[in-house]
Amino acid sequence: MGNKTRAFMFIAALTFTACAVPAVSSVAQKNGPSLDASITQMNGSWLLTELNGKALSANIAPPSLGISGINLHGSSGCNNYFGTLSGTMASLSFGQMGATEMACFGDGRFVNENEYFNMLANVKSAEISDFTLSLIDAHHTKIAVFALATD
Repeated sequence: MGNKTRAFMFIAALTFTACAVPAVSSVAQKNGPSLDASITQMNGSWLLTELNGKALSANIAPPSLGISGINLHGSSGCNNYFGTLSGTMASLSFGQMGATEMACFGDGRFVNENEYFNMLANVKSAEISDFTLSLIDAHHTKIAVFALATD
């Protein structure tokens, strides 16, 4: 091999090494929220059964909450929403959320959407027991109860 070929191979090796992408875990640690192992207990699809101490009536479309890692999505019964969560089960918060803006008529088929989204904004911790997810506020009050959805 000639000197020009060796020089070219050396420069090519340096170029490819310099362009290497860091591992996903190091990117997540530097640039985004980390995933606490306790939060993964909440992974799954959940259906609201109780909101602010009141059981949902049978004629109401139950809001849903889907959790996968730090990502969440669901339906308020009328509009779809999405966002993130962070912390641990003992110190939980829902991040910035987005939602569709469909017209939902107050005919009793849906929960009060403002009440539902305010509940999500006030969550400070969570508990799971017997296929039930309870969301708790700063006063240690259960503000929502979800049942694990069985498809």
